[in-house]
Amino acid sequence: MGHKSIEFGVIAIYNGYILIFYISATLQHEGVSKLQAKRVLSILATVLFASLLLSTSVGAAESTKVMNVPRVPDGLIVIDAEKDDLYSHAEEQQLVEQNFEYFPMSPGNTNGVFYTLYDSNYIYLYVDVTDPDIDYSHATPEETWNRESIGVILDFSYIREEAYEYSYANSGDLICYINLSGDGTMVTYHMYATDADTGLYDKIKFATVADTGNGHILYELAMPIPEQVDVSEGLKFGFEITACNAELGSRVGVVTWSPEGSEMWHYTDVCGTAIFGAAVVVETPEPETEAEPKTAAEAPVETVDTPPSPATGNMTIAISIIAAASASTLAYFAAKKKSSK
Repeated sequence: MGHKSIEFGVIAIYNGYILIFYISATLQHEGVSKLQAKRVLSILATVLFASLLLSTSVGAAESTKVMNVPRVPDGLIVIDAEKDDLYSHAEEQQLVEQNFEYFPMSPGNTNGVFYTLYDSNYIYLYVDVTDPDIDYSHATPEETWNRESIGVILDFSYIREEAYEYSYANSGDLICYINLSGDGTMVTYHMYATDADTGLYDKIKFATVADTGNGHILYELAMPIPEQVDVSEGLKFGFEITACNAELGSRVGVVTWSPEGSEMWHYTDVCGTAIFGAAVVVETPEPETEAEPKTAAEAPVETVDTPPSPATGNMTIAISIIAAASASTLAYFAAKKKSSK
């Protein structure tokens, strides 16, 4: 029985990578021609290639995280990295999901909580990250994500197609991406939109506490809402947040809100969903009413003791003596005049 050796190769480009499939087979059948063998191997290579595309394109699963974002009156929140009482109206959300595919040594002792509010102009975020090994050394200024930092995605276009990749070129994209370092020295802002408003960068407000002294980093961030957004109750938008853990200037772990949130930098469906909620009732103190002035009859008579003068002594007594003397003198002259008549 004869043997026929067939070699077959496929070269393809996917996501910027050159993929090469090389198949070598030895056929042990007299009735199989080289042409038939090539066809069989071609089908096999196509199946392998399609399987690879399927595994890489499906990748991250769509997030099912949903949160309601309460509305607060404009301008009430002060950005100072202190948790304002207004954040008590927001539900506490957890940062606990870790991506072990990209960060297999991701520290399990890093986690966090966050609270979200909004008003007519801003989305407010307060974040408390627990990190027992805070490290700001060897940080590269341009790479905020490689520092102790947070990253936030606001996807107002809300395109939830599987593995949808946003970019500057896509028509309809309206996505804001903000990174803020824990020491407050670096904030980066990207807006993916065909008519991006670069002026929004200057409107970002933030404050941080780099290290509370007991293994916490505190962030407070006011993110401007683009003017294209209809700020109204019930509006849904994509939202995701990551907290990056760094050592010696390199990111070694990430915790996120959604299970696949670390993929938010290029896919939109991995982000959770935020919904603009109803306005909260904020109690304002009643103005103090001034007491009405009393009438002359009701007003108490105040007496003021005049301190004695070093030169004149007690002036009140002196005036009384003079007054008494004057009355006696008048009485004397009146009596003398009457007796002379």
